[in-house]
This record gives sequence, C-alpha cells and structure tokens, in this order.
Amino acid sequence: MPATAQPLQHTASLNLADLEVGDIIATSADTKNSRTIRWATSSRYSHAILYEGMGYCIEAVPGAGVRKVRLARAIGDASIAKVFRHKFATITDRQLAVNWAGLQAGKPYDVSGAARVGLQPGTRTRVLSYTTLGFLISVRDVSSARSSTEGHDASFFCSELIARSFQVAQIPIVDRPAHLAGPQEFVVSDKLELVGRLT
Repeated sequence: MPATAQPLQHTASLNLADLEVGDIIATSADTKNSRTIRWATSSRYSHAILYEGMGYCIEAVPGAGVRKVRLARAIGDASIAKVFRHKFATITDRQLAVNWAGLQAGKPYDVSGAARVGLQPGTRTRVLSYTTLGFLISVRDVSSARSSTEGHDASFFCSELIARSFQVAQIPIVDRPAHLAGPQEFVVSDKLELVGRLT
C-alpha cells in the first residue's frame, strides 16, 4: 500500500528558538526553478535543509555543493518552510546525523542524482525513464557512484544528504535508498512528524 502524505493543516508557527538539532526544513519558493522541481517531482517542496543548531544549517545546493550556512540565508527566498522532526530519535541520535552531514561540507552537488529523482515512481517525469534521456541520466548517476571509492557519498543533492545522514546514524527516515529520495519522501515518511511552519 503506497504511503500517503501527512496532512498539512498544522497551524503552529515556529521561530528559530523552536527548532531542534536534526530538524528537517522543507521549502518551496516562488521561483521558476522551485516551481519546475515541484512540478517534475510531484512534490510540495523543492528543497530540504538540515538544522544544525545555533542558527546554522547544512544543505546541498547547485554550484556551492554541501555547505554550512546561517538558516536565514538558506531560507531567504522561501515562501513556505515546513519543519519536520524525527518521531523516535533521541537528541544524541539526531546529533550523530547532523555531525555526519557536517563532515560532508565541501563535497559537490549531485546533479545526475537530483535528475534521477525525477525518474522515480510517482513523479510527473517518470515517463522519461523510458527514453534515451532517462537512460543516460540513470547510467551517469550509477557511473558516477562507481567511479568513486565513496560511491554515492561522493556528492549529494539536498534530500539525499539528509536521508543519508539519518541512515548513517541508524535512524533512517526513508524506505528507499538515500540517493533516490526527493523532498517529498519526508512528507510521506512515517518516521517524521510535521511540527509546524517556520516564520
């Protein structure tokens, strides 16, 4: 039975002081890039950020790759920022995930991996997986992982970084491999709860 999205009627308004280490912030923006990603992946969100604490976060973005930045900068153009929190993990567990994510800072953005997410079941662009373009995207993603001793951990896109971090901390939040997880995976995860909207 396919997972269903958590209801998003949550009305809690959150500020920086309400956030906890390991919170996941899923965002969307009123930009062409965000709208395209959301349409292609059939998701409410186009980006995901991991909260590190003390006003800082870890994210993977095109061009810059994996980086630690102030949360205010990361959500600067976001029109929606929903906060999800692990239901069962301890603060120690979540800190392990955040620590591992922080160690990935400086790694490149996983362009082919991000494109491959759009080929997964449930996405609008799934049909492309049966085309030459879809085949080339998949081959490039697999080839990139095989050419590195780190495999898929050599580069990351936003939700891949977060899913992998929780996997390494042994508190997984998605049922599929991290390198196939888009932001929508966090919405349907039964390991996460929607805490509220960041304002």
